[in-house]
Amino acid sequence: MTTYIFGAGASVHAGYPLTKALWPRLVAYAHSEIASSTMLRAIETIRALYGPVSDIEATLTALDRGDAGFQDLKAEERGHVAGGVRGTIAALFHYIRLEIGEQTTTGFPMLFCQGTQLSRSTTM
Repeated sequence: MTTYIFGAGASVHAGYPLTKALWPRLVAYAHSEIASSTMLRAIETIRALYGPVSDIEATLTALDRGDAGFQDLKAEERGHVAGGVRGTIAALFHYIRLEIGEQTTTGFPMLFCQGTQLSRSTTM
């Protein structure tokens, strides 16, 4: 089983969305011109099969388990959708990080994630 851990708002001051606002931001990002077709397909698959998403954690759990609207998807298909969502989350957060970098002029080193490693940078 896959575990998704979303933050408790410690980075909201830096422009990252709270968990309750993450899904609408993902949808908007997936529909932007910079998102890939894989991202858009994953988001739209969830919307079509699951309906309105008010709890992203419950939705991703249902996708992982094949519950709710996802029972007709094979495990491999659910994996592709989940991968598309993970890619969309990573791309959205990268985009936000770039926006923050453009707005940051303090010169203080900032910590940010690159894959599974934590890196320190003076610029983003």
